[in-house]
Amino acid sequence: MKRSLLQRATSLRTRGTRIAGTAFAAALRRRTPSSYRPGTTVLTVNWNSLYFLERTLAAVEAMSPSGTEIMVVDNASTDGSREFLRDHPRVRVLALPANVGHGIALDLAVPRIDTEYVAVLDVDAFPVSSTWIQESIAALDGGARLVGAHLNRNYVHPCFLV
Repeated sequence: MKRSLLQRATSLRTRGTRIAGTAFAAALRRRTPSSYRPGTTVLTVNWNSLYFLERTLAAVEAMSPSGTEIMVVDNASTDGSREFLRDHPRVRVLALPANVGHGIALDLAVPRIDTEYVAVLDVDAFPVSSTWIQESIAALDGGARLVGAHLNRNYVHPCFLV
C-alpha cells in the first residue's frame, strides 16, 4: 500500500525533529547549573494522555511536600492536554512542536531543571504515599545512586525514578 504524500512528509518531519531533538538534547546535557537549588522537581512526559495526566498531577500535588515543583513535557498533544496545562500555572510546561518520543523529551527537560533532585514519573504513574519524595531522598542520602519503583520485581522499574 502506497503512503500518501502527506504521510511521507509527516514521517520525514517527525524523523527530522527527532534527529534535531537528539542533537539539541546532547548539547543541553553538557550545560550543568553551577549550583542546584534545594528541592525536588517532579517531571513527566505526556502525549495525548489527558486522562492520566489529570490524575498524576492531582496525586503529585496532594502527596508531595510543599514547594515541590512540577514540570510536564508535552509531545504535541491534540487531546486537550495543552489546554488543561494552561489552566495550571503552577506546572512548568515544555510544549514541544512534535512528538519526539519519551527519551528525547526527558533529555530536553532535565537540563532545564535546577533543583537538587528530579523525580521522573511516567504519565500513568502516581505517588500513593505522602512520604514518597522524602523516602526516596533518604535512600539517596544513604548511598543509593538511583531510587525507583520496585514492587514484586527484581529490578527498578522506570515508571518512577529519582
